[in-house]
Amino acid sequence: MPKARLKLLVKETLRRKNESTQNEELFRLSLQFEGLKTRIHGLVGSLTEEHRCMVAMNKSRMNVAVHMARLSENSPMSKCAGTAPMKDEEPDITDLSSYASIHFNMYKRIEMYVDRFGKFVLEYAVEWEKVVVGRVSTSLKKAKLFRRELDHYQLKVETIRLDTNKIMAKGKMVKPDQAEKLKRNEDKLYQAREHYQEFTSDLCLLIEEVTERSWKDL
Repeated sequence: MPKARLKLLVKETLRRKNESTQNEELFRLSLQFEGLKTRIHGLVGSLTEEHRCMVAMNKSRMNVAVHMARLSENSPMSKCAGTAPMKDEEPDITDLSSYASIHFNMYKRIEMYVDRFGKFVLEYAVEWEKVVVGRVSTSLKKAKLFRRELDHYQLKVETIRLDTNKIMAKGKMVKPDQAEKLKRNEDKLYQAREHYQEFTSDLCLLIEEVTERSWKDL
């Protein structure tokens, strides 16, 4: 067989072999996970923006009341407008006699709600994204390493086999070291395939759990 034809045959054979190592179920679930990851990131971004807007709205509402009180000092409106609270002053929840006191009480109450939203909603969502996305992403990278190792030994074994077949086709005896080399790499290929299949099987279960049941964590 011409050398150019042999090289072409080797490349085509190895290409088909490498394609066959891909776990189709893992590939399908990985696409689902990418969609979930995008949606989780969008949710966290929206919650972050909502929290920022809640803080800003509460402060701006209080600032309006403060400036109304200052503007109304020594005027007929001063009693209704009220006085601007001191920096560390605690609100009197029973005082609803003026615009400023009403908004000051409301500011403190909303501030408490915003803090709770940040702690029990936003921080939870951020941690959820970190744990779920981090764990699966790390496992997917590890699966790629296992597949790369599998492809490496599959390519190596196929190359050695083709070389061996070429020698035998010429009616020559295969040297013991060539046969030993083939056996050694076939063993490594078997181990690599076992590791890859076991790891990807567990990973598929994890991704399926995450993508199909993540709503339970909401």
